[in-house]
Amino acid sequence: MNEKNGQAHPASPLVVLAGWLGCKPSSLKRYAQLYKSLGFHVRIEIASPISIVRTSLVANEEMIHQHAVDIVNAIYHEYSHGCSYIILHVFSNGGCFLYEAIRDLVLQVHNKGKQKKCKFFREKFHGIVFDSAPAYYRDNQELLQNALKYCTIEDRRAVQRYLDKREKSNLSREEKIQRANEYWNHMMQDGMKVEKLFVLSKNDALTPFEPLWELIEHQKKLHGNRINTMVFMESEHCRHLLNFEREYINAIRGFIKKIEITRISDGKNIQSRI
Repeated sequence: MNEKNGQAHPASPLVVLAGWLGCKPSSLKRYAQLYKSLGFHVRIEIASPISIVRTSLVANEEMIHQHAVDIVNAIYHEYSHGCSYIILHVFSNGGCFLYEAIRDLVLQVHNKGKQKKCKFFREKFHGIVFDSAPAYYRDNQELLQNALKYCTIEDRRAVQRYLDKREKSNLSREEKIQRANEYWNHMMQDGMKVEKLFVLSKNDALTPFEPLWELIEHQKKLHGNRINTMVFMESEHCRHLLNFEREYINAIRGFIKKIEITRISDGKNIQSRI
């Protein structure tokens, strides 16, 4: 949904907030307000719980792929005549799976009808915030069950029906692990050359710290100073803004400022409100 109905102002950047499993638009209100105060247009995108669970088990899942197509199409139609740049802010694996689908779409699209829209997104995409993400989940059903607590009863039941169906179809443990490994390896090797900010906590119960820190260190080897971090000693999953408001806002402001300085150095003059 577009938080600022209508066409974007020529000088305005866009942030896409991609919510966690069970997230509601109201849950992202404070994040939207933060970005609006910094001069951004805001889109909120939340993948359905069933599509998140499905894509955690099966690669190239159709529902989340179509969601990615819809996002890229909508951004092109609403912002192609004025958006200065785009950043994504993804929460937990729910948001990160959407990023995975968008990344794969814009990098691998071969359909001529989609090429213009994907090219626009690639050229405008300048940064991503990984908020409690990505989460290493290989062979860990406890993480999924804990994450499902954020969902409605109806969504939990729908997910459980899907999981029961998958079990009856004999989806092997090896296949589940293969998908989890594929997801993690692709995030580890993520080649998108944009500014990245990882916001994480050492005691996050849903996003294990050690594997994520290993991923960050590997990304630093690949992309150098494009990789930025904000680490909290104690902060719950996807609640860093609520727990440490001042530090969190300063990290976001600094991240955006870095993107804008890079763009100015590249000869793209933009009006900063940081």
